Amino acid sequence: MKKLVVLLLFIFLLFGFYLIISRKPHNYEITYKLNEYDIKENYNVNNNIYTFDIGTKEDNYIFNIKSEYFTKRKLVTNVSKKDNCITIDSVLLSNYTICKKDGKYFSNFYDAKLTNKKSDTFEGIDIYELGSHTYFVWNYNKMLALKNKNLSKIELFNSDVYNIDLYYLLDQYLIIPNYDEKYSFSSLYMINSKNYKTSKIYLNIDLYYDSYFLGDYDDDIYIYDLKKEQEYRINPFKKNIYKNKYEYYDNGKWYDTTRKALNDKKIFFNQTKEFYFDVENNLLIYNTPAYKINVSNIKVDYLISSNEKNAFFLSNGILYYVNIYNDITKVLGYKEWNYNQGNVFIF
Repeated sequence: MKKLVVLLLFIFLLFGFYLIISRKPHNYEITYKLNEYDIKENYNVNNNIYTFDIGTKEDNYIFNIKSEYFTKRKLVTNVSKKDNCITIDSVLLSNYTICKKDGKYFSNFYDAKLTNKKSDTFEGIDIYELGSHTYFVWNYNKMLALKNKNLSKIELFNSDVYNIDLYYLLDQYLIIPNYDEKYSFSSLYMINSKNYKTSKIYLNIDLYYDSYFLGDYDDDIYIYDLKKEQEYRINPFKKNIYKNKYEYYDNGKWYDTTRKALNDKKIFFNQTKEFYFDVENNLLIYNTPAYKINVSNIKVDYLISSNEKNAFFLSNGILYYVNIYNDITKVLGYKEWNYNQGNVFIF
């Protein structure tokens, strides 16, 4: 009887150990066939990226996606092909289409004719489709806030300011100097994009407008004053500022640097991304570990902001929004953007 109990316990422990090991994320590569398509599926645990190589009679299509690990295999559930594009359904993505021509990849909306029409106008800004984002647009004397049906004006300065060159976006907050102060500033404005409330931060130190922000870490933002040749650390929530040693944050580590390095070349905090948007020859490109996707044939005047999936850019006075897995849409139109391509902040 004791031997049987020991054997059962051993089998139970062995099975439990197998479950733990099998569910732990690890590299794998498998091949399988789905209808007439040959699929190679790969997961890299070091960067949490799935790669799918889908072979057709004419060509093969590769796409990457960053994702948590799934114990399930054969994640692609359906593939269809039309002309030079394939549409993929999977556990990770639904109805994702990618196109390929002459060895180059294109989004399925690369040459799409956009049909979304103007729905409203606010203070000279044409509104097409705001989506779920909040937009702050500076019009030289006030900040215009646009979100769904909530259109507001935020008064800041006593005199006109043509361009807000120095600013920082920290989570849901826009942080800008008090431009009523000439040549240098000793206070900041912090605007909450959720409720449009504005608070003033008194620094008790004069900073010059040729300063630049390096980045942020744990609610602190780091700024370097080129004229004073001094790095500072500002906590906007505690409303304090400290002189900081010459350092910067790069891919999870702090590094010491020098005054000369901060003067000669602007240094920014960095986190390497495997998926990111860029502009090449005035066109929007989406970079992945395996290939580049030509996103749109619309000429890019200025890339406003981007992350691993989304991008906003200006072209001929129109602000466009791109989701690489979905579509491209017009968001806003403003004639001033034909002359001044900044002054729009997106949350």
